[in-house]
Amino acid sequence: MKLHFFYGSLRTGYWNQRRVLSENAVRVSDAVLEGFSLFVGHVTNVPTVCPNISNTVVKGDLYDLDKTDTNRVAILETGYRCDDFEVILPDGEIRMARVYYCDTPEDCPYFGNGSKRVVNGDFTTVVGPRGEKRTWSE
Repeated sequence: MKLHFFYGSLRTGYWNQRRVLSENAVRVSDAVLEGFSLFVGHVTNVPTVCPNISNTVVKGDLYDLDKTDTNRVAILETGYRCDDFEVILPDGEIRMARVYYCDTPEDCPYFGNGSKRVVNGDFTTVVGPRGEKRTWSE
């Protein structure tokens, strides 16, 4: 099993979580990723996180995946980098989890027409479970 931090369409109840993850995927907890900013494609609603030096956090879900689900996520996330980073659980516990990211928003292969930064770091506040836009903040 391998821990993964999901901040976008693989979050609980979102379209890729239902489409990509099997019943073997175990949601561990809410979690936050520090030192990254969340961006969402202006037209596509596709998210990415990018490392930054500001004191920002990205909110997401921590999942434990088996090899099959890990491979399915890797296929979905083609074009992104991935490494293990520390994530913080609500009780303050720190865990290492795989995070898919881009170095800059311009590196995201799915943005095309640009992106916007989600200031509060929470994808669920700007995109709904079926991909519908909610609000934008910059």
